[in-house]
Amino acid sequence: MPKPDLVVYLPGAHRGADAASQGARSPEEASFSEEYLAEVNRAYNHYFFHYSATPLLVVNTADVDFARNPRTPTTC
Repeated sequence: MPKPDLVVYLPGAHRGADAASQGARSPEEASFSEEYLAEVNRAYNHYFFHYSATPLLVVNTADVDFARNPRTPTTC
């Protein structure tokens, strides 16, 4: 399989209970425990911050909330 020219990783802040209380999590996601979601977040961070197979662009999306503001940001 060919390698991609660029991998883009879009980490966001772990919103967990806050997202659930705001209705941002789907019914399927609501069944996941906070501990599980935090572990998945740690695993993705570990993987991508040790990734070296191709160029990697990390775009921090912690302050982006497309559920509340679907407008595309003009600056990053």
